[in-house]
Amino acid sequence: LLAEIEERKFLLTGDIERGAESRLLGLDPAADVLKVPHHGSQTSSSMPFLEAVAAEYAIVSTGRQGRRRILSEAVLERYADFGATVFRTDSSGGIRFRYDGRWRVETARGDRGYPHPGGGTDRDAK
Repeated sequence: LLAEIEERKFLLTGDIERGAESRLLGLDPAADVLKVPHHGSQTSSSMPFLEAVAAEYAIVSTGRQGRRRILSEAVLERYADFGATVFRTDSSGGIRFRYDGRWRVETARGDRGYPHPGGGTDRDAK
């Protein structure tokens, strides 16, 4: 799902893997905000896909450490290499992009005063 809201594009990928990513390449998947495919597993977030999307923000829906955690450190490094600001639900809780004349990124734990990636509690989106 690609949604455009107030001149920001949001690409919500669900559980797609490399095969589906490659099919999206011909559809101009460029987006400002990307819901990281397949919980950041090694079977997703291919380099060609990340180049085409060129997201400023990447949201990873993942659980805390445990048997079912599939988040790959190599995938996180790929996003860092592309300069994306990464928010993770395991460390930040819920993540919300809010528009009130300007974009803001808020996290559930940040709203409660807990630290989250990038420091602070709430962040203005560029």
